[in-house]
Amino acid sequence: MKNDRSKNTDEVATEPRQTRLIPVSKWNEFHEWPPVGGMRHLIFFRNENGFAKVLKRPNRTWLIDEKAFFKWASEKKYRPRKKDPEVQENAKIAVQP
Repeated sequence: MKNDRSKNTDEVATEPRQTRLIPVSKWNEFHEWPPVGGMRHLIFFRNENGFAKVLKRPNRTWLIDEKAFFKWASEKKYRPRKKDPEVQENAKIAVQP
């Protein structure tokens, strides 16, 4: 008679491992980059930079899907916000002696 348990363990081993959900406040306990402040910036502009697909919010806590985050970061779809050109020109003039 065959052992049914060995079949079940093979099926479990072939299933993809579930990703880790990390609270934003504890992100730096697992990864150095980005810092928590940078992560909060990404969350604030999540609809503009595509970061929304990385986030989960079951309660009031933002959770980051670790696997989805690194996939998002490798795609390099993040673009900084467009700043007002007049503000940049004024800043350059103020910096020059």
